Amino acid sequence: MKQFSDIIKGDRIELSELDATRYNAEVYYKFLKENETHLSEFDNLGFDSVEDVLKFLEHVSNSESGKFYGIYKEGTFIGYLGFEMYNSRDRWVSLYFALAKSATGKGFMTEAVKLFADEFFAKGGNRLQLTCCTDNKKSAAIAERCGFKREGVMRKRFFYVTKGQFCDDYLYSLIKDDIDAKTETK
Repeated sequence: MKQFSDIIKGDRIELSELDATRYNAEVYYKFLKENETHLSEFDNLGFDSVEDVLKFLEHVSNSESGKFYGIYKEGTFIGYLGFEMYNSRDRWVSLYFALAKSATGKGFMTEAVKLFADEFFAKGGNRLQLTCCTDNKKSAAIAERCGFKREGVMRKRFFYVTKGQFCDDYLYSLIKDDIDAKTETK
């Protein structure tokens, strides 16, 4: 599979790789702190300092199996979208994402996921997948708006610290055949 772009531009937003710099770590950490209550409902943040974030960005930057993008609206960091490639031979990745509370409900994440999906399939990808808590109606709606198919429920998959319990996750996928079929019907 070909390398992914460092910057992917859309109509209203831009995905820009967050490489391992102190500045990017500070931007991301500030985003996490400002949105802590909003994000913690469905995400185990796990970063106690800018240094923790910098270590995470270093890990992702040095990995050949993932990438971490900031989502920017007119130069302002409003969220993130990242992926991990679990199998390069079979060309599939798993997405994860979040938006600032002030940016939700405006279609920005739908645009971000579609931008990444276009890039992914153009580079020879075969399968995109994502998971979300069965209680996370907004992430489920994003997946469905972007053409992902719900494949099933992964029982007690993730321990949500704020809920103090394991939660079920939906598993969604979008495969190249889905994109090809949609293109053929146009």
